[in-house]
Amino acid sequence: MQTIKVRTTPEEVAKYRAIKQTVDIYRAKVDAANEALKAAYKAENLPMCGTLETPGMFAPKSPAIKAADANYNSAVNAFRRVVLALGGAKIQTRLHRLEMAGVL
Repeated sequence: MQTIKVRTTPEEVAKYRAIKQTVDIYRAKVDAANEALKAAYKAENLPMCGTLETPGMFAPKSPAIKAADANYNSAVNAFRRVVLALGGAKIQTRLHRLEMAGVL
């Protein structure tokens, strides 16, 4: 496996460690909302995705599925807002590089 080398300072590592903790919190919220959405579809015995021939694909959604879907969408939108507030793609790229290098 190839190693990644980065040049950094202790202040930058501390800054990105705080950013990573924030991002991880919101990622966990999205993951929990996704699992709840899957459980809602499974409880109704409806497919989440499929083709035109998939039975139940176009069945009306129940209130439980609509609520789980709204919860998932709000979690994803909150995650997007946080990522953009933290600096967007450049910050995420640097964060990923520091993670791959094993610094964080």
